Amino acid sequence: MINNHEIIGGQFDLTAGTYTISYQPNQDYIERYSAETPAAEIMSDAYLVEKIDKIDPILDFFRNDPDALNGGLGKLSLKKLNEILPFITISQENLDKIVELLEATPVISQRKD
Repeated sequence: MINNHEIIGGQFDLTAGTYTISYQPNQDYIERYSAETPAAEIMSDAYLVEKIDKIDPILDFFRNDPDALNGGLGKLSLKKLNEILPFITISQENLDKIVELLEATPVISQRKD
């Protein structure tokens, strides 16, 4: 939109003057967490950890064993950890809630808080 005239695509020339140009993105450019986000990345975001703690105590495992977080397990997603480790048990309902939260939460560098 240029001075209240809609122009879609293509090239155009502007003469000298003052213009108000607005652009409506056609896709979301904000990076968000996903179901595949590694546990270590999740643990580095205090806001996200607080929200996940309200759904399931899964992150207590990493709080109680920081070496696991800094080792190979920290590179795995919560979904993968739930699949392969018998002592990590997240119900499917809670896992779905966590994935929904992850996909709705912008990564730290994208937030203005």
